[in-house]
Amino acid sequence: MAPLRHHAATRRCPAASAGIDATANAQMSGETAYYLNGKIPALVLIGEGLRLPRGTWIRVASSAVAAEQVEEMLRDMFPALRGRFIATGTLMSDADVAEFEKSMLAVD
Repeated sequence: MAPLRHHAATRRCPAASAGIDATANAQMSGETAYYLNGKIPALVLIGEGLRLPRGTWIRVASSAVAAEQVEEMLRDMFPALRGRFIATGTLMSDADVAEFEKSMLAVD
């Protein structure tokens, strides 16, 4: 299994307010895989080489695993997710990532 990758939140960071492109330091997905953001919570299949959305994301499973199995595994591993709605999605382009980020801002 590849090492877990994560991306620290860039929203409201000093660099962004100073006009610096905070996405320049964004983490990229090393492979098409499922990534979890436990704060939202969201489980998203992200295509290889794409920028991870803002927030903290961890790689939790290969794309070869069914989404339902990944969700079940996460509920077993993280009791705090039991009984909670987990948003799901598939991001296969930069436009998908941008749209997902917009939709998450609307929820905040």
